[in-house]
Amino acid sequence: MTRMGKRTLALLAQKMRNLLPFLVLFVVASAVQAFSNVQTQYDGPDEIELRLLEPAVVPDPVDGVSRWWYTPSQKAHIYRHKYPKNIQAQPRQGEDLRLSGDVLPRLYNVRLLPFIEVGNWTTDGYVEIFIDCIRSTVNISMNSLDLTIDQASVTVTDEQTGNPINVVNFIDEQSTREIITLQVSQPLTVGRQYKITMKFISILNALLAGFYRSSYVENGVTNVGMPGFVWDNYRTSVTMSSYLVAFMVSEFIGIPAEPGLSNVEFSIWARPEARNLTDYARNIGPRILEFFESYYNVDYPLPKQDMAAIPDFAAGAMENWGLITYREQYLLIDPNTATARAVQLAAVVSAHELAHQWFGNLVTMDWWNALWLNEGFASYMEYIGTDAVEPDFKMNDQFIIENLQYVFGIDALETSRPINIDVNTPAEINSMFDAISYEKGSCESKRSNVVSTVKEIMDTWTFKMGYPYVTVSRNYQTGGAVVTQNRFLLRKSNDTTDPTVYQWWVPLTYTSDYTQTTKKDWLSVDQVSKTLSSLGATANQWVIFNVDQQNYYRVAYDTTNYGLIRDQLIADHQRVSANNRAQLLDDAFTLALTELISYAQALDLTLYLKYEREYVPWHAVLSELNYIDNMLYNFPEFPNWKNHMTSIVEPYYNFVGFQETQSDPHLEKYCRIDAMNWACRLGVADCVQNSLSTYATLMSQPDNLAQIVSPNEKSTILRTAIEYGGQVEYDFAFNQYKTKSDTSFLVAMCASKEATVLSGLLEMLLDPNSGILRSDVNTVFNYVANNPVGNEIALDFLINRWDDIQNALGSVYFSVWYRYVCTRQNTQAGLDKLIQLRDAHQVILGNSNSVKQGIDTVESNIQWVSLNQGEIGNWLAGNQPVKKVFSVIRHQ
Repeated sequence: MTRMGKRTLALLAQKMRNLLPFLVLFVVASAVQAFSNVQTQYDGPDEIELRLLEPAVVPDPVDGVSRWWYTPSQKAHIYRHKYPKNIQAQPRQGEDLRLSGDVLPRLYNVRLLPFIEVGNWTTDGYVEIFIDCIRSTVNISMNSLDLTIDQASVTVTDEQTGNPINVVNFIDEQSTREIITLQVSQPLTVGRQYKITMKFISILNALLAGFYRSSYVENGVTNVGMPGFVWDNYRTSVTMSSYLVAFMVSEFIGIPAEPGLSNVEFSIWARPEARNLTDYARNIGPRILEFFESYYNVDYPLPKQDMAAIPDFAAGAMENWGLITYREQYLLIDPNTATARAVQLAAVVSAHELAHQWFGNLVTMDWWNALWLNEGFASYMEYIGTDAVEPDFKMNDQFIIENLQYVFGIDALETSRPINIDVNTPAEINSMFDAISYEKGSCESKRSNVVSTVKEIMDTWTFKMGYPYVTVSRNYQTGGAVVTQNRFLLRKSNDTTDPTVYQWWVPLTYTSDYTQTTKKDWLSVDQVSKTLSSLGATANQWVIFNVDQQNYYRVAYDTTNYGLIRDQLIADHQRVSANNRAQLLDDAFTLALTELISYAQALDLTLYLKYEREYVPWHAVLSELNYIDNMLYNFPEFPNWKNHMTSIVEPYYNFVGFQETQSDPHLEKYCRIDAMNWACRLGVADCVQNSLSTYATLMSQPDNLAQIVSPNEKSTILRTAIEYGGQVEYDFAFNQYKTKSDTSFLVAMCASKEATVLSGLLEMLLDPNSGILRSDVNTVFNYVANNPVGNEIALDFLINRWDDIQNALGSVYFSVWYRYVCTRQNTQAGLDKLIQLRDAHQVILGNSNSVKQGIDTVESNIQWVSLNQGEIGNWLAGNQPVKKVFSVIRHQ
């Protein structure tokens, strides 16, 4: 239940001593009124995982900025496995799997004795459950999964009298409904308290789910043994939802935070070898906790806060109350190798999980349909919490591109969903852990002049999917405007049966001068259009709506207003806020993509970018520019496009420069990542030559990577050195990959512009002795397919080597690879080849969601080219910069 992904409850238990670093994870999946011992299914991270990922097998794009509109979350790779799923359980249509609420648990007393022996991975369990009777019943139901319960040991006792109550029947529905039911001989009495006891046996599995075993290598040794066990006893916890309970017994070391950072005892737990990687978490964690106590004006209710880094953890992080558990990569930071993005991510995840100690833990939603109240608020507070301890990160500036503009792409599909929907089964609950709950849930409207009840306004946003775009048509004679709301969709189907009326309570904010008070109004849910009598602007003044993009809608303007905005940005872009500059660019290109405005209007706004030096506006538009770049690559307009892009990117690159210094502000590092990526990609001489020079130094000192190449610039430098280098640079990269298991060198190899090199890389995927690990096969194909030179090579490889691929790798990759090659395809000839390939392999490809999406993508690309190639070409021809000659050194 975290932005970083999770199951519902992690209980880390007994770990072996001496040579065996051993972890045991126990997961309890229950809602507020449920009590359960759940052992979940996990199908493994390899081939089966790929099947489960359809249709969202979407790795990070090769350029680092492309958007993938079919991705359910920008962190899809860590959104998985957040709620236990019982693959065997197949609920009947409409069947209610929720517990009745006739009895509610008050206290659990659980004893677990795992036998950590090869061949006997069992756990003896005993539980006492103290319950309150809410409604008279003879049925006591509770959640349970994969437990062998000793039915003879089951007892029910009246706590007041001490008298036993006979259990006359035991109904075991673990395999179908994840429920067991005890039927007793007489109805329980409302208001009375009862005690249930039972013994059970579970399997200590190796599936990273439920009560599981896990080991890691310490000092090169991993054993399994059975030294003497010691009982660990815990004090009674505060009242909490059962999914938040956690305990850990391990050989981890606890490193306390420095005194004075927080009034709460705060420690980081990790492998002894990782001690030197905990300093960052030890510093920011307690400071974030202290900030939240002050911000909420509510004391943290527990005596301590631990955060543990787990080497083998299926989720990304989990907000267990008082013991937050993390995958190591989201908590441990190596100051010598961590990128700025990794440092920020560690801070954000910690802030998110610590925010949950209040939002979710202290106050919990009644049922999973309101998950967004947990995750949306935590996703919002992670920005405020991180900003409190790392103001240099400017997290509040990043919010609109990290959360709002990202989820706009998800929520603009007819396959989106409302924030609040009914859920019942574990699979339905698991589907709630997506960008709608997290990112959309975090985009709360900031309004003070509420004209209706909060519920009436919020219901239009939480019970309807999607969002509007507001069209502003100004009347330059009267000074007013007509504003209209319509649902924004990236694609519209012709056969929709959705009866929903997609109108919202839309908070309107607008300005023509940021030094003046922002003007405010509303479009009600019953209004498609509304006339604003005065915008407070003269006929030659621009007006911008959705000030600072604080509200959840896009804006389209009339042609004249776009022209006024364009002229203002070129004359003095700082008269418009950075957030609105980002909004204008993102909205305009997305509106042009859906034919709501012309591409000429959107491209006009890019003319000012030669003066833009801030990260947020630049980053907001790069994915849209990348799409145009992909689409025009093989067309006659591409040289003019490249000239235009160079004219706006090169000043940005020159401003930030190639060389990173330790004193660089955080967002300047982000700026440099974007600027270098595009400058080298466009062949800007300074970027290419510096990359080749740095790579040459690395080749002479291969063991000094961290000292020679900044982690933030690493991918661009390696990729550029391969693209503009020769065989020597390529061979060095392959050697580094093989000897140091550094996949960034392998990814860089896929950037070659030599067709023979790319063909050879794909051939190596079929050779188990080639040196490319099986786990990296998918990565290689993806990056070759995303290479403009490699895309057609990858498609032909898939067509011509089908049988060889199947013999070497099986059939698991076919539908995924099919989807990869579709992204850049935008001609009828390419579509014909893809359809022929699909039809030739109907059994494997015919019913694949990935294949359907791929075909849809190519058809959309073809339509885009047909609609926009001419217009964009004409605009580029009329807006060519003064020509420059760029020299690039190419090694042969």
